[in-house]
Amino acid sequence: MGSFRGASLAAILFAVAVVGAVFRLWHGGLLVSQHSGDALHLAAILSRMDAGELPHRDFMTPLGILSFLPAWLLMKAGVGLGAAVAASGPLFSLLVLPLAWWVGVSRFRSLGAAAAVGALAVVFADAMIYGGTGRLVSVSMHYNDWGWALALLVVLMILIEPGRGAGMRDGLALGVALSVLALMKATFFVGLAPAVAVALLLRGAWRSIAWLVVTGILAAAAVTLATATPEFLLLYARDILAVSEGGIRPNPGAPLSQILGGPSHLIANLILLGAIVALRQAGRDRAAVTLLVLAPGFILISYQNWGNEPFWLLPLGIALAVLAAEAGGTNPLGWPHRGVLRALALAAVVLIAPPSFNMAASLPRFAAEDASEFVPVLAGKGREDFLVRKSVAWQTRAERYEPPVLPEHVTVVAEARKYKPMTFGGETYPFCELTDGYIGQLIGITRDLERSGIARGEPVFVADLGSYMWLFGDFRPVPGGAPWYYGGTRVIEGSDWLLVPRCPTSFRSRKSALEAIERAGWSYEPVRKTDFYVLYRRRR
Repeated sequence: MGSFRGASLAAILFAVAVVGAVFRLWHGGLLVSQHSGDALHLAAILSRMDAGELPHRDFMTPLGILSFLPAWLLMKAGVGLGAAVAASGPLFSLLVLPLAWWVGVSRFRSLGAAAAVGALAVVFADAMIYGGTGRLVSVSMHYNDWGWALALLVVLMILIEPGRGAGMRDGLALGVALSVLALMKATFFVGLAPAVAVALLLRGAWRSIAWLVVTGILAAAAVTLATATPEFLLLYARDILAVSEGGIRPNPGAPLSQILGGPSHLIANLILLGAIVALRQAGRDRAAVTLLVLAPGFILISYQNWGNEPFWLLPLGIALAVLAAEAGGTNPLGWPHRGVLRALALAAVVLIAPPSFNMAASLPRFAAEDASEFVPVLAGKGREDFLVRKSVAWQTRAERYEPPVLPEHVTVVAEARKYKPMTFGGETYPFCELTDGYIGQLIGITRDLERSGIARGEPVFVADLGSYMWLFGDFRPVPGGAPWYYGGTRVIEGSDWLLVPRCPTSFRSRKSALEAIERAGWSYEPVRKTDFYVLYRRRR
């Protein structure tokens, strides 16, 4: 479709990728200034993989292995943990580049449009924030950024039809993108795959379908062989189902009702519905049906991503602008189809522009961080370049709840019931939740327990978001455990030691873990009590 030289587009996209890599690698390591719990989650998974463990087989996570493979490969090559995480974005962008190039040359007439779209995909792959509008940086939820980078390209490929002779290359591109999404974060695959199938069937693109299926089969075979675990994909599915049924974190952000009709998403959803109607009226039936099938997928992906940003507005707006160029005639109201589609395209892009700009701005913002304000916090060789902002690591703040003696409103009574203290092992735990200083408290508890000599060298399950003491001292990860606690006792069974923080970073996680233990009928005896935690040992 493009009338420009593909080499020019490739050069531009490569230059964008190089600039992104320079920003990401500026400090030679990782600087964590927020979401310290998520950063520890990532460090724990990569450290376990570096020790020879595999996701799903040796520990539980709903995230696919490709969420961590780029950083893990770099660690295997001798790169430190922090630098590996920082460089994982540029490494992933090497996968995005050829896909972005293909979308550019097959869907756009001008070099400028193709380059802008490709640059967006590369920026999302490199971004150091999940979205939002705050002037912060965070490596947390990097897999969501990667997922949106690929989703942007997939949506454009199925809404904008290519020229002739694109069958094999379209099938390969879609097959690679969907396979990576499936093995990285399944939500994106589930949300997009039905629409991809519908779009290709409506076009009669049998060659594309064949190559897509072959690519998917090869990807499944490759991951099975590489992990030497025949049941690897089944274990992955088991972890996803366990998390969805766990009750603690079935979704990471706003409730579904807000995603469907809340003030933050209502306009986006109306634009989506308007686009379906406008495409149908303009005679673009295949695009309209494809978008109709995409709609629930868009909602699902936003619902399952922290921040709940409707980044699907970007490919929607771009696709509408391209389709508008070929639209003629007027709708029943007498409005020109071209004008309606362009108006919807503009509205979509403008609405999602702030968090999208923040994604791009996060790169120079990360490079501009003052490294002297960050300190290494993890124990062990190769982790010295994993740095955390001093204030985030050491300044502790917490929320406590004390219900009024005579509550006057039903809502207050409900709050009092929600935050009711719980008793476990003869100890009462009132509501308390850390808002800052999670890492500092973990280090303090680890040092205190090391000095006591109790449980040294053994796995300790912490009734909180995660069990990370082994990252800070002489302890081991829980065999078969989960870097992030999602509920149940399956991930607790591998440890005889239970540490209950008096003020966890997640009151809900602590409550769920202790209730799960009580339901299982396990018996524990207290071994050590301090102002910050109680350590129990399981009676066998």
